[in-house]
Amino acid sequence: MQQPYVTQQFVTALAVQVYPVAGPWGRALDWWRAASELAPALPLGLAADLGALLSGVAPPANRRDSCALFLRAAAATPAVRAAHNLTLSDVAIVALLAYLAEGVPMPPAYRLPPGVRPAQVVTALTEVLTAPPPTTPDSSLTFDYPLSHILDRLQA
Repeated sequence: MQQPYVTQQFVTALAVQVYPVAGPWGRALDWWRAASELAPALPLGLAADLGALLSGVAPPANRRDSCALFLRAAAATPAVRAAHNLTLSDVAIVALLAYLAEGVPMPPAYRLPPGVRPAQVVTALTEVLTAPPPTTPDSSLTFDYPLSHILDRLQA
């Protein structure tokens, strides 16, 4: 397993804004693993937040960083509003996450390394994520993945 990739995914998990960072990570890891088997891998934190939005969790209202603005814009799209009304299954959430990941020009640091299966990453991340999270997550974390591309796909 390539430790830098696991570390990069862990850093994105620390910055989640919708998915409960102090809660169990099993559901988000399942979404990420299954979607990553179907399409290019999204950053874990982004997949967790998008999955939570699609399952009906509201985005943060009081934050003003680019990720929070993206999540509020995503929540306002017809696709996410419809998902709230449909009470999507996890299989449907995975399919939507895979659809959103298709064609995203993801920077190399977020791409699944050659020869590494998503299940291997989940095993490594499960060990890391079971440790207590930092008491004060770094809210200044910013990411260079293309949120606008994902928002365009949600609006299509």
